[in-house]
Amino acid sequence: MAIDAAFVTALRTADLHRGSTLPSDAAAEATELRTLVVRLRRMTAEVSPESSYSDEELAASIDGDRVTEMTTRLSSTGAVDTRYTPLPITYDLNLTAARVWEEKLNALVGAGTYDYSADGQSYSLSQIVAQYQQRHAYYLARRRVRSVRMVAKRAASTEIEPRNGRL
Repeated sequence: MAIDAAFVTALRTADLHRGSTLPSDAAAEATELRTLVVRLRRMTAEVSPESSYSDEELAASIDGDRVTEMTTRLSSTGAVDTRYTPLPITYDLNLTAARVWEEKLNALVGAGTYDYSADGQSYSLSQIVAQYQQRHAYYLARRRVRSVRMVAKRAASTEIEPRNGRL
């Protein structure tokens, strides 16, 4: 499967099932995702298209780290109303790169990477693990800052009466 308008439409259909109301220009987003996949491949040393990650897998990972601003309001009935801001859509590519490095690190550790000596030669495979950990930490430190605005809800009437204006 190629990254095209149909692929982006499938991603957005999944978003609609989760409650997103983001408008979509599938052709423009497909072009942007193709560009971001190339950039992510360079960030994660996956420059070969024959690598363990396909373009579609990387595009889906990038789309999973899409940054949208959400506004949450309480309606007059007390129901929570969550709305997404409209385009432009931005992606947290550093977070995606950190996740890919983490996956690569987990695969390396799971394969039993360790140091050993044989025939007078020494092999320090743990250096690879350390380098992958450094790359993971590097991109994780550069991910987009996320924050949540909290607003205090007015309390309902209480049974305790204030004394002299104080509780």
